[in-house]
Amino acid sequence: MDDLSRLKADFSYSWAWFGLWDDPENWKTSMGNDTNSWRWSATGETSRTGYQTTWFSGQPNYAYQNKACVEMSYTGRWDDVSCEGTKGFVCYNVSENNKKNYFHIPTSKTWQSAQQHCREHFTDLAMIENEAENTEAFTATLGTGWYWIGLYRNPWTWSDRSQSSFRNRHPSFKLSNGQHCFAENTDHEWVPNSCGAKLPFICHQGLPLSYCSQPPPRQYHYVPTEMNWTEARQFCREKYTDLATFDSMEDLSRLKADFSYSRAWIGLWDDPENWKTSMGNDTNSWRWSATGETSRTGYQNWHPGEPNDGNSKETCVIMLNDGLWANLLCVWTRGFICYNENNKKNYFHIPTKKKWQSAQQHCRENFTDLAMIENEAENTEAINATPGTGWYWIGLYRNPWHWSDRSQSSFRNWHPTYKDHYYYGQRHCVIESTDHEWIPHDCGNKLPFICHQGDY
Repeated sequence: MDDLSRLKADFSYSWAWFGLWDDPENWKTSMGNDTNSWRWSATGETSRTGYQTTWFSGQPNYAYQNKACVEMSYTGRWDDVSCEGTKGFVCYNVSENNKKNYFHIPTSKTWQSAQQHCREHFTDLAMIENEAENTEAFTATLGTGWYWIGLYRNPWTWSDRSQSSFRNRHPSFKLSNGQHCFAENTDHEWVPNSCGAKLPFICHQGLPLSYCSQPPPRQYHYVPTEMNWTEARQFCREKYTDLATFDSMEDLSRLKADFSYSRAWIGLWDDPENWKTSMGNDTNSWRWSATGETSRTGYQNWHPGEPNDGNSKETCVIMLNDGLWANLLCVWTRGFICYNENNKKNYFHIPTKKKWQSAQQHCRENFTDLAMIENEAENTEAINATPGTGWYWIGLYRNPWHWSDRSQSSFRNWHPTYKDHYYYGQRHCVIESTDHEWIPHDCGNKLPFICHQGDY
């Protein structure tokens, strides 16, 4: 919002283009290799082979701008659909001879819940890199329905390649079809529009880092001396640049074959100082859905012992029946509280049980957003809007796991058998195995570690 506040008061427009868009060239006619292209859940990366089966006619089309996950049909063809629908799905494992084996799970789940199930019991949702694998995955389904596979994408990218996740959609924003560029109004609220429309526009001056000449790739250094995570970070910062950051599987491939360890610290962690004792103001701190930013007032109303990040995945927040807050798994279903704002916030209780993300979508389509609460009076009004007999989603959430060197890399390579439900309380730092697979670990344990030198 600070950036938006710097737009000059004498800018005169009702709607104006700015740099957020969803370039269809990166996903519509090929698998693509850009920020908004198709990616496989198992790697978080774009396709290595470029393989795509025959999509259904007219697919993918990102209709109504919410179709960012992929299903396999009863004919073996693919179709992009909303990730919130429920259907059976296909998981996979990799055998000792490096062959993928596919498993049909008939239980209907959303894409995200299906992904979680596959990661807990197999390797991941189905990854399909050639025609033979597509046939095997299809054969596993018996060809009788529609099934999630592991293909997805993250739409909306900035023209200058910035990694900013900030969004400020218009409160009455409705999903439409075929509109791939964003415009903003004089209130700095955003809606998608047809890119061919002629409108005034807003430019910025100052080049993003990605346009500058790139320095050499990071160099990685293995340190066999065992230290806890904090000591290892200090050592890396003194001798090199920082504990190791990775942007891709290519980075992992640059780890030398003679590195000798069973487990080693890397630079990914979830610093509890940024969210446990205060609302915080860092990458992994609490944020309000309506702004995507950390708290402006610092107001909080936690139940004793909260937030605790139980299960290492409780990153969404509920209001309890006494008005106190607690963190909870975002995939649980609860009633929720939306709000509108016209000089004053007004709160609305929605009894329908939804997951946090689905509740957020409902509030954004019908109100302003999930409840934003910035002081004691607003907290009282929000709880008074409910029957006071349950638990209700509010708009507080956070994005855990960030890199020690402040890199914005979203790359993750979790161990295929990693189960968040088994990691209670104190596992806020990440280790990697010799297979370059990661799990959270107690930051106080002493282990060897990997440093990097250079910024890219």
